[in-house]
Amino acid sequence: MKSGRFWPIFITSILLFDVGIGVTMIIAANSDPSFAVEKDYYDKAVDWDARQAARRHSDELGWSSEVRIIPLASGHARLVVSLTDADGASLENVQVRAEVFPNRFASDRQSPSMKGELGGVHVGEFDLRTAGAWEVDLEARRGSDVFIANHRIVIPDLSGGGAR
Repeated sequence: MKSGRFWPIFITSILLFDVGIGVTMIIAANSDPSFAVEKDYYDKAVDWDARQAARRHSDELGWSSEVRIIPLASGHARLVVSLTDADGASLENVQVRAEVFPNRFASDRQSPSMKGELGGVHVGEFDLRTAGAWEVDLEARRGSDVFIANHRIVIPDLSGGGAR
């Protein structure tokens, strides 16, 4: 090969190799199930003061929540939320919205339909895709009162063979 052709071919090969690495990295980054971007992160940052005021109002209500996740044999789980007021009495006539997701797959968010039962208990079901730490974001509304809470619950591996 003449030396006049060597350098253009060499430089073109290096550039193509670099593009190939870039494409490989993009594919790897987009196929990683543990990667997540916070939903509406920009709007949350812009509304930071309003969100903090809502959190303070929620704290002033004195309400509390207890959350349990009960694994079911079907690969689903039951989310059980108990709400009480500042005096420890059960909260009735409350609309509850929940969002659950495993920490290691934070983009895998589910919003189970919560049904109210007696005693301030709300129940919903979702797909339990993995053992480990799960986040539960709660929002409970009664009239103009809005209660916001976040819980972290660890689901043990019940199969005995490691997390899925």
